[in-house]
Amino acid sequence: MEKYKIVEELNPGALGLNLVVKEKATKVKRVIKQVECIDDHHANEALEELMPVLKLRHTNISVYRDMFITWNSQISSLFLCLVMDYSRGSLQRVIDKNREKRMVMDSEWLQNMLGQVLDALEYLHQLDLIHRNLKPSNIALVSSNHCKLQDLSCNALMTHKAKWNVRAEEDPFQKSWMAPEALNFSFSQKADIWSLGCIILDMVSCSFLDATEAMLLRKSLRSLPGGLSGVLRTMEEKQVPNVKTFASLLPQMLQVNPEERITVRDIIQLTFIRSDFRSQSLSLRLQRREVPAFISHILLEGHVPSILGVMHNFSSRPEVQLKTMNRLLKMSDDQLGSHPSPAPHPQAWPLTPSSPAKSLTPLRLVSSPINVRVFFFF
Repeated sequence: MEKYKIVEELNPGALGLNLVVKEKATKVKRVIKQVECIDDHHANEALEELMPVLKLRHTNISVYRDMFITWNSQISSLFLCLVMDYSRGSLQRVIDKNREKRMVMDSEWLQNMLGQVLDALEYLHQLDLIHRNLKPSNIALVSSNHCKLQDLSCNALMTHKAKWNVRAEEDPFQKSWMAPEALNFSFSQKADIWSLGCIILDMVSCSFLDATEAMLLRKSLRSLPGGLSGVLRTMEEKQVPNVKTFASLLPQMLQVNPEERITVRDIIQLTFIRSDFRSQSLSLRLQRREVPAFISHILLEGHVPSILGVMHNFSSRPEVQLKTMNRLLKMSDDQLGSHPSPAPHPQAWPLTPSSPAKSLTPLRLVSSPINVRVFFFF
């Protein structure tokens, strides 16, 4: 702690004390989370488990700047100290502000934030990491349109039963974001999905549920998942934007059985691929997704009409559009200008379960020769 000067003490979190500090050398503000440990073994176990977090590199994840163990002689306790970036704003504050005004959250902003959170969470899950402590106050706003997940936890810290029981009695709000199985200290990626479902639910219902009503709803869903239907009906009555998408999404995220919950990839499919959600952060990542094999075959073997048919029928898939344009640019003038055979009917194309025939529509083409060089889509 010698490098830091304590500025103020924040409200305690689920795991311990939060201190706003200044680095003595740089005057930069940070937050130090002090987590009390049982003994040296417990502290070193948590420290070792959190070391991979220091190596994370993602624009929507706030990594720990430093970690160290300290002894507090005044209370004879050992603490693991986690140093994080300081941020005044958080998703919790935005929700609170909208709730106070009984105002529906801006749809475009919500979609942008959700896209960033999904991008970050998918990154963690691909590395077999679990956030374990996902809630609105742990989604920092570094600017009005840029958020970061922060305060990632580990198994060693989250399975301290005595500490959790004390925190639950002090502030039941802290644990209301946790999945049913997480209350019994069982954590998986599906526990993150439940927590994210609770966050989305709070964002879309803050205009008509106060904080206590929202907390009681989250807790009730662990034993009465049918309670979600009433909120969804109210959302429809109040014309909350994208209510149909949320009505499809939330029940699949808030399944009591973790094995029945959908994955981050499924959420992205339901919102940003099959629906009309938009997020610049997620769009960039979707461009790097793998193109299905049957589409690659059509692009490699097909004539211009069938290639344009792919472009038309998969207009919402940036990675398909990019590969299609690259294929057209590599075709010779003879290939582009010849009289091609008619485009095959979409139902004749090999299909996968993720691309049902009913989602494809035939493309009407003129029979005259086609000269194609570059296509621009706006």
